[in-house]
Amino acid sequence: MTQVFNWDGLNAAADGDAELFGRLGEAFVESARETVAQLQAALAPFERQALGRAAHKLAGAAGLGGGGLLARRLRSLELAASTEAAPRLAERVAEIGRLVAQAEQERPT
Repeated sequence: MTQVFNWDGLNAAADGDAELFGRLGEAFVESARETVAQLQAALAPFERQALGRAAHKLAGAAGLGGGGLLARRLRSLELAASTEAAPRLAERVAEIGRLVAQAEQERPT
């Protein structure tokens, strides 16, 4: 099964510190939610640059510890933002929203 977000990598970045892992995990989830909202907001006026910037921002965070499917999809959106048609970009943004929700559900407690 493909890992949506590399929670093990984030734990390694926290050096196994459960409290730090919890804070980092919460910060990632909050940032991911905010970025998905920014991606969705950039679709209505179809702001390609805003889409690319938001995807880039979250791709960096999602890439911590080796990334996962979410990081790959975000990098793909970042590259596609300047050339792809609006309907396809909207599909990509919807998929990223689903992946963020899935990553949050998979988050270790």
